[in-house]
Amino acid sequence: MFCSKCGHQVMDGDMFCRACGNPLPARAMAYERETGNARSYPPTPAELPAQPAPPAQPAMPAAPRKPRRGWVTLALAAVLSVAILAWQLGGAIISMLTTLDMDLCVTLTGALGAATGVLILGGKSLFRFDRAAFVVAWKKGWWVVAVSVLLMLWEITNTVVSGEPIAEDGWPLRFIAILLLCVGVGYYEESLFRGLVLGGLLDAFGGKKAGIVASVVLSSVVFGVMHIVGSELDPKEPLSLMQAFLKTLQTGTYGFFLAALVTKTGDLHGAIVLHALDDFFLMVPTSVLYSQPVETEYVTTGESALPTIMLYVVIILLYLPIVWQGVRLLGQVHAPNHGALHEGPEETIAS
Repeated sequence: MFCSKCGHQVMDGDMFCRACGNPLPARAMAYERETGNARSYPPTPAELPAQPAPPAQPAMPAAPRKPRRGWVTLALAAVLSVAILAWQLGGAIISMLTTLDMDLCVTLTGALGAATGVLILGGKSLFRFDRAAFVVAWKKGWWVVAVSVLLMLWEITNTVVSGEPIAEDGWPLRFIAILLLCVGVGYYEESLFRGLVLGGLLDAFGGKKAGIVASVVLSSVVFGVMHIVGSELDPKEPLSLMQAFLKTLQTGTYGFFLAALVTKTGDLHGAIVLHALDDFFLMVPTSVLYSQPVETEYVTTGESALPTIMLYVVIILLYLPIVWQGVRLLGQVHAPNHGALHEGPEETIAS
């Protein structure tokens, strides 16, 4: 037998090569078995018992995607809002190329663009119907529709008293057209102002309760101001300025309630229905029963200026109950609430 390292001949029972000192465990083990003399020796790797394979390590989970910063969402919402206003020009072009009504084409085009913008920023939960949220919307906001019905009945009563016919021919078709228009307005303005504008503000400032309240108020102011954009406003005329201020306040109080409602429930459907019904009942006396065009001039001149101011004051007073409901809804919202456009585990619960 020879040493596997240096080739020197070894004798039976040798545990080490006498020339190089290489351990000879196999020789020592054979000697131990034959003679019964136990000697300590280091085992070779081949003589070691088989070791069990180490358990497989579980795969490390992928790192969660970092949420988009709130100010980025706000900036994107602002850009999309401006783009949607430009997108409505497509509706005007469609109307000019066809016989379709201009207001209907522009409104439906805007509704499609605004809803798409909300979906692009991840707000699909706003369009997920929640029955509990819808019930909350109706219980808290029925007074909005009631005010519109009262104003509609007032107009119809004045028409009857004046001796004019209560309706013109063709009103059933106008009924359908105006109803479709109002549904489009509901989807358009709620997606734009409560989906994009409010959603962007909440994502940026909804970390604290003060930021939530500020987001609701600011989105309501934007909603009110946008209703006088394009009006024939004369900065030198006090009655013109008063109309603009009161219209902004009237629409802003209405928008405040809708913004608080959406912030609380996280669902646009209730706000859309309330908005559509409100507009529809206001249009019944003029654009449904009669074929007067849909007018959106909120600042008037001449003899109609003062009655318009008085009308805005009355509506603002009638809206005080829904302002109170909006305050109560905001009181039930807890921080943080970054809205539906926020990329995170937060969720809004309707109750």
